[in-house]
Amino acid sequence: MPRLLALFVLFSLSAGSPAHAFDWGVFADLSPFIRDCLAQTLSERELKALAKLGADRPKDKAFRKKSAKAYKKCLKAAVDEAPKTLPMAAGNCGSLPPPYDGPLFDAMTQIDDRMDMTSAIKDVEAAGVDRMALFARSRKSLGENEDAVLALRERWPDFIVLGAPKYFLLRGDLDDAFIEATVAGVRENNYAFVGEALYTHGDKVHGESTASGERYIDPRGPGTAELLRTLAARGRSVPVMTHWEVYAWDRDWPRFSTLYAKFPEQVFVVPHMAFGSAGQMRMLLGKHPNVIETTLKKDKKKGGYSDASKAALLGDGFIDGCGRLRPKWRDVLVTYKDRIMFATDAHKNHRWKIYANLISTGRAWLGQLPASVAKVIAFDNAERIYLPRN
Repeated sequence: MPRLLALFVLFSLSAGSPAHAFDWGVFADLSPFIRDCLAQTLSERELKALAKLGADRPKDKAFRKKSAKAYKKCLKAAVDEAPKTLPMAAGNCGSLPPPYDGPLFDAMTQIDDRMDMTSAIKDVEAAGVDRMALFARSRKSLGENEDAVLALRERWPDFIVLGAPKYFLLRGDLDDAFIEATVAGVRENNYAFVGEALYTHGDKVHGESTASGERYIDPRGPGTAELLRTLAARGRSVPVMTHWEVYAWDRDWPRFSTLYAKFPEQVFVVPHMAFGSAGQMRMLLGKHPNVIETTLKKDKKKGGYSDASKAALLGDGFIDGCGRLRPKWRDVLVTYKDRIMFATDAHKNHRWKIYANLISTGRAWLGQLPASVAKVIAFDNAERIYLPRN
C-alpha cells in the first residue's frame, strides 16, 4: 500500500475514535516524524511512559485525553507532509523532463532551539543549495535564538543571508517593542530582510488553537506603517515578509492591496503565494510590482487546517498527481518569473528532517520550466532582492 494511502487509512481508523477506543500501542513504535511532532506537546518523560504501556491505556483521564489528541494532530500533520504525489493509473503519467540542476538560493528558512542548528545548515549544504535566507524563530520572547543564529552566520558568512527574527506573540498590530528590536537588528546586525510576520494564520491541526480560529495582525494598523516608515528612513531597502492566507480573501485582499499601494518603494515578500489560486496570484502580482512571492508549500494544495472550510478556500498546488506542472501555474511562473523566489520554509523539525526531499521536489518542477526562467526563480531573484548591488 503506498505510504500516503496507508496514512489516510490509519487516520480514518483513529482520528474520530473516542479516547477509550484509541490504539495505545502506537506509542511503542513511533516514526521520527510523529515523535518530533509529539515532542512539541508531550515531555520526554510522558513519551517514555506511553511507550512502556504498550497497548494499555494510561490510568489518568486527563493524560489520556491529552495524549490521544496530540497523536491525532500529529497523524494529520504526517498526512500533510507525506510525499507530494500519489500514483496515477499505471502508464498514464509518462516521463518528466530532467530536474533543474542549476544553482539554488533557498529564499526562506527559519530555525529555533528545538533543532540542532549546525546539523541543519550542513543538511542544506549537502542538498546542493548554494545560498540560504535564514531567520530565528522567537517563540517566547523577543530576540530568542537570535544570538545562536548570528553565530551561524559567523561560521557560514558567504552561505547564510540573515533576516530579522520572527516573533510569535504579536496580536492585532506590530507593537513598539517588536518595531524597536527589528529596526535595531537591521542597523546593528545588517539583516538583509525582516523575517516573517504572521498577519493572517489560520489554526492548523498540528499547531496552536485560538478562540477566533486564527492569529491576526491588521495590515492597516499604525504599527506596520511605523515599521515601514522607520525602515525607509534608514535609506536602505529592506524587504519585509508579510505572511497571509487567502481563506478570507474578501476581507484581506483589499487590506493588503492598500498596504502594498501605500508603500510603493517598499519590497514585500509574500511566503507560499499566500496559499492562493493562480488567478489570485495573477491579480496580486499584476497590481503590485513591489510584491515578491515565494514558492514554499505551493507544490500541492495546503492541508492541515483545523477548519476544513478555510482549507476549501485555498488554491491548488503547482503539480498534479503525476508531478507535472499544471499549465495555469506554469504560465504564472513564466509570466512573473522576476517576482517569484524558490524557497522551502524549513522551520520545524519535521520539515528540516525532509529537507533533501523538499529540494528534490523543487528541482523536479523547476526542471519543467524554460532553463532561463528556472534559474531566475531558483537563484537570481533572491540574490537581487536580498543582496542588491548599489
